[in-house]
Amino acid sequence: MKENIKYNFIYKCVAVFFPFIISLYISRSLGAEKVGALAVALNRTSYFVSLAALGIPNYGIREVARRRNDICATKKLIYELLIISAISTLVSLLIFWLYINMLHVENTRIYFIYGSLIVANIISVDWYFFGNEKYKYIAIRSLIVKIVSFCLILLCVHDSDDYYIYAVLYCVGIIGNSFFNIVYLLKDVGIYNGVISFKPHIKPILYMFFSVIAVDLYSKIDISMLGIYNDNYSVACYSYSVKLVKMLAVVFFSFTSVVLPRLSKGKEGHNEKDVSSIIRIIIILCFGTMIGIYSISDNITLVLWGKEYEGSIIILKILAPLVFICPLGNLFGVQILTSFNAEKTLLYTNILGLIINVCCNFLMIPRYGYIGAAFASVMCEFTVMIVQWIVSKKYIKIHIETVFLIKVAISGIVLFYVEKMIHNMFGNSIIDILVSILAGLFGYFGILFLLHLPMKMHST
Repeated sequence: MKENIKYNFIYKCVAVFFPFIISLYISRSLGAEKVGALAVALNRTSYFVSLAALGIPNYGIREVARRRNDICATKKLIYELLIISAISTLVSLLIFWLYINMLHVENTRIYFIYGSLIVANIISVDWYFFGNEKYKYIAIRSLIVKIVSFCLILLCVHDSDDYYIYAVLYCVGIIGNSFFNIVYLLKDVGIYNGVISFKPHIKPILYMFFSVIAVDLYSKIDISMLGIYNDNYSVACYSYSVKLVKMLAVVFFSFTSVVLPRLSKGKEGHNEKDVSSIIRIIIILCFGTMIGIYSISDNITLVLWGKEYEGSIIILKILAPLVFICPLGNLFGVQILTSFNAEKTLLYTNILGLIINVCCNFLMIPRYGYIGAAFASVMCEFTVMIVQWIVSKKYIKIHIETVFLIKVAISGIVLFYVEKMIHNMFGNSIIDILVSILAGLFGYFGILFLLHLPMKMHST
């Protein structure tokens, strides 16, 4: 599992840090108004991408992992899921076309460009590689495609008039990954000429699909509603803050997402010590990151995005707990519940999150704008994480000692005061951020070491 975590960590870093670096360049070259317009269009298009994907990504990982030792069964599964994916993509494209034409949305050109991501769903088969734990291939492929995409953006996007070009290059980067995937997949499994059956997949896929839709709605409805009740500037400030926080959360998903294929294989994967070790590592890393973001949010905003995005400072402070909450929620929900065929339970917990988020957003966004949206997101994710944690204990025992949590909390308090002290010395500058990160790392992990808190992973 250590090797899987290493390459999955590289993959997650590539997947989030390249877009983040690009966002720093785009925020200045395109400006807040264009960035907000692009964010709204991408946000709305993403609903149709989720519709096209159904629940196949997580379902595919689980089922491929279970059939790894049976080549014929794996090949049959792959072609069945590809056909289902093609049908759902065509349906999603039709609904997307009706949405654009019947509602007369603005900037239809951007929507059609982002619509290519819906088409790419047919050949987006990451689930095959994750199910087979081919993390090394995924990491290398992603790195190559991201570097090429990044270079093209630097060469072609220079001012606000180039925002259509940016949208095209953004899509090219994602479609490039999917193209390499399908070529590798067809070369790996070959052609299947046997009997195909869709019936066994429909029910679990639909449960996972509705669960994904619920998550998509409660994680994206905030930007959608901000686009209705507020201006593009508010959307830009909020979307950048969300992007940074979720970027860091996704990096920590590298520890949780290796659990699904392992648990799905059966008894050999049901290693409670590994799961407990992963949770301890997540708590240590995510809690420290959360404290760090909260402490230097003003530095991050002003240095990385500029004074134009000053509204992001308070949003970043409010959203900081998501770095801690989301990885744990992903482990308890998607990884553990999916592994144990608890798709229905996962769906119910996500519907609960959707209801909470929608209600909070409707109450808070019209009155408090992006601050209300930030509070609604944190309340929603925290509630879902707690419920999924309670439910997951039915399937696997998790051992986290109270003394361990107290030691992490003490180290977090030390980290907070170290960050504040450094900020008072250097002010808002890139030096402040770098020194804060380095000093924070030494202070936080130094206290953990003095408190004799080990960070070790059981090897399986």
